[in-house]
Amino acid sequence: TPPLGGMTEAGLRLTLAGELGGRFQLEASTNLTNWAALTILTNLTGRTQFTDPAGTNTPARFYRSFQLP
Repeated sequence: TPPLGGMTEAGLRLTLAGELGGRFQLEASTNLTNWAALTILTNLTGRTQFTDPAGTNTPARFYRSFQLP
């Protein structure tokens, strides 16, 4: 089966697993201090994916997510 995450031609593919039907905000940082919102994901199947095209353009990029109310 294909991988659920990793580098692709379109960018870095991330897989988020969480509460079914949950809404999550995904953020990125290059220094772990300043965070920028990337997108809001709705988890319809237990896992959802997002491809970050900028994930291949920096020497280090960190991600975090949190569930929205």
